[in-house]
Amino acid sequence: MLEIPTFPVVFKLLGTLRMVIDGQGSAACKLGRKKDLISRLVTWCGTEDHPGVQGEANRLLAWLINKSRY
Repeated sequence: MLEIPTFPVVFKLLGTLRMVIDGQGSAACKLGRKKDLISRLVTWCGTEDHPGVQGEANRLLAWLINKSRY
């Protein structure tokens, strides 16, 4: 799913992943260990093509860091 070229779909995917890890530290740890996800997430954090994807990618990255501490 990381190769989806359509930004509205990516936006929904990022939001869904953020909701999945909310309150589930083990899920956050598992996602945080996926090198391809983190690499793609960092790329999306810097995209200027879709501000929603950029914001959601930043939020998901912050949530992964925060929720994986527990």
